[in-house]
Amino acid sequence: MFGRWSTDEIEKFMRVDTVKTDSYIFSRFILGPFRPKVLKPGSSDEDREVHLRAAYRHIFGNAYLMEEERGELAVPESQHKAGNISAREFVRCLAKSSAYKKRLLDGASQFRFIELNFVHLLGRAPDTRKDFSEHLAIYATQGVDADIDSYIDSEEYSSVFGDDTIPFLRFRFAYISCESFSKQCTLKG
Repeated sequence: MFGRWSTDEIEKFMRVDTVKTDSYIFSRFILGPFRPKVLKPGSSDEDREVHLRAAYRHIFGNAYLMEEERGELAVPESQHKAGNISAREFVRCLAKSSAYKKRLLDGASQFRFIELNFVHLLGRAPDTRKDFSEHLAIYATQGVDADIDSYIDSEEYSSVFGDDTIPFLRFRFAYISCESFSKQCTLKG
């Protein structure tokens, strides 16, 4: 017995799976297939609430927000629930909020803030020094909000997440270099 699944159930899954039999199959069985949180036009209120929780969980790193911290986000939250702003714009509002800046910027170095922005806004660790230098230059010359905009307005964000998908960690089920995977795991803890 492995957790809530019997040995027979796991063996049945392994026979059905077309991928080679290895330890990854078991983790895929437990975690299940990953499905990004995409909000489609005409989504139910329940779907919108799930989408909203996923945004808070990913952008704030699964931290609990107090009522006063969520106060400034009440308007963007209601606009997103009503379908007046896209997921991209809602993510922008979350990342530019004082709660996000207080949790990630206060008491951290600029480099750490940039690393965390990569994880929370692009779903990956910075790959090269060029990534750091570009964002450090924007941060130093134009400020924090411009740096946040540079992630969300990037071609990478558009091609991976578009307007209706909440950012997610991209190393899961993706083929990336060992170095990138190690950086991502280190940042995520």
